[in-house]
Order: sequence, then structure tokens, then C-alpha cells
Amino acid sequence: MPLSPNITSNCTKGMGEQVYAASYHGKLQTVITAGGLTILDAAALVNPTTQITNDTRQIVVYDAQQCQRIAVVARYAAAATTASGVSYRVFGRHNSTDPWIALPNLAGATTGAVTFSVATDASDGTLRVTTPDIVNDVWDRLGRSEILIGLSVIHAADSGAALASLMVLPI
Repeated sequence: MPLSPNITSNCTKGMGEQVYAASYHGKLQTVITAGGLTILDAAALVNPTTQITNDTRQIVVYDAQQCQRIAVVARYAAAATTASGVSYRVFGRHNSTDPWIALPNLAGATTGAVTFSVATDASDGTLRVTTPDIVNDVWDRLGRSEILIGLSVIHAADSGAALASLMVLPI
């Protein structure tokens, strides 16, 4: 039985042909604004178009030459003495006409969980920032230009839960 006719790839050539170690540096970008970590998108996130609709969620747009990975961290009230983590999924697409795909973290998982440690997370006195795990909280964009994150488990704290937000750090 003969194969079907070949199809032509639609890959876009990147910047240059040389391969070398590089790192992108950028500032933290808010993807779920303050108060949004207390809002559940869906216990089983599979369709970001219909399940991630709250106005506290923001799509982050990257161009092809920017970072290929992002680290996910949370900011939360420094006054909290107990805080529970959130579970989330990271989705990516090339543009609004492409379907969303679930992206993997460096461990290969498509679901992540932010760990809150009130004893050791960095703090400016008002807010704390979680410490990202270099494998479980780092996600490969797989060349996707648009990133969207939704929650499958919400954040709870004994103080200031409405201050909590989710951020990504381009790396």
C-alpha cells in the first residue's frame, strides 16, 4: 500500500543557524491577577477556551526570539502564617486561530503545583514570592507564542488570600 503524498512543513526559520548556550532575562509577568488564585477554572482543565474565562486570567504573548521556557511562581500576603498551594495547567498556542495544547514542565508533567513556604519564601514585608522548583515549575513553550494558565485547585490562606497572584518569569 503506497503512502499518502508528502506534506510540506509550515515551520518558520528562527534566528540564525548557530546553536549556543543562551538565556533570556525578563521581569515577572502577571498571568493571574490579585484575587484570581481563589477562583477555580475547572477541576479537570482540558478546554482553556471554555474553562479559563475569568477576567483575572491574562494571555502572555511572546515573539519567536524570546525565551523558550517560563518559570511559574506565586505572590501572596506576607502576613499569612498558613497558605496552601495551587494546582494549574499551562496551555500554549501559536495564535488565536490555533488550538490550545497542554504544555509540559521539565519533568514531563502537564499539571503543576505551586508550593507555598511561609518560612522560606522571599518577602518584601507586604508580599512573598514562592521559590520555583527548577524542574517542576519550569515549562517549555514548545515554540508557542501565546501562554494561558488555569487553576484546577485554588489558593487558601489564613490572611490576605485576595492579594495572591500567579506570575511567570521568562528564562
